[in-house]
Amino acid sequence: MLKFIYKLMIIRSVPEMDLDLNEYNIYFNIVGKKYFNIYLKISLCLLYIFINMNLDNNTCSFCNKKFSTKSNCTKHQKICKLKNNIEVESIESLKDELKKKDDQLRQKDEHIEFLKSIIETYVNKPTITYNNNNSINTTTNNNLTIKQIVSKLDPIDFQDIKEYMDNYNNNYIDEGAKGFAKFLCDYPFKDKFVTSDFSRNTIAYKTSESDFIRDPESSYLINRSIKENKDEIIEKSENRLDSINKKIKIFSEGNEFDDYIVKKSDIKKHINIAENISSEKLSDKEVSNVFKNKGIDIRQKNIESNCIT
Repeated sequence: MLKFIYKLMIIRSVPEMDLDLNEYNIYFNIVGKKYFNIYLKISLCLLYIFINMNLDNNTCSFCNKKFSTKSNCTKHQKICKLKNNIEVESIESLKDELKKKDDQLRQKDEHIEFLKSIIETYVNKPTITYNNNNSINTTTNNNLTIKQIVSKLDPIDFQDIKEYMDNYNNNYIDEGAKGFAKFLCDYPFKDKFVTSDFSRNTIAYKTSESDFIRDPESSYLINRSIKENKDEIIEKSENRLDSINKKIKIFSEGNEFDDYIVKKSDIKKHINIAENISSEKLSDKEVSNVFKNKGIDIRQKNIESNCIT
């Protein structure tokens, strides 16, 4: 386009007269040099405008003012008066949203407490039965809640495990993690937890840090117990493993040999669990079954409470 304009300017500048070729070349050189500078200036101006004149990208995002160049727009945005106002408004809007969320959470908590009160009322609600003589018998449901039972138990103290480690003998060690769970139930944690849900292997207890803990599959109890006593567990297990390896060399076959192989496998697994307890949590159905079966049966407790009343 620019080349066309340039040629057009030169052609129109030629007077309407008959010129021979030499005269025309002389005239063209004189006029061409004159208009070339003009053509160059126009080209540079249009190129500058083409590069910088993008109004969509050169508009202030705060006040919508448009600029001819990106650099001018950037300089303006740093000192734009509306910038601070918009930032303050955005902060205030975020505060309002947080307040609304807090109100919603508070309402949910209140609703939960309301539902709990309804459940407790229903549990303790008298039941009415009619005899054949149309007389009414009123009995009160005296079933104890899990929290009521747990509140009467002694708290579990994980420091007690170290005091009973002398009782962690080969009979427990040979069964690996399952045996350690039996040891906990027989000594440091004996009669200190209830089985609250037999279908989900859930137990409940209290500790010195918390008045009530519901522990599905006894996961927290067994993992913390192993973690806080892993050095003693590994030491006793490795000593027992050395003894078993010696006996395996004596019994090359037979039932006793097979029994020692199984024990060796269980002990090695337990050592591996203790060594990696910080990064890998123990989740074992057999271990949770031990706690479920050794815990105080909440169903039996409720039967006893009804008999007493």
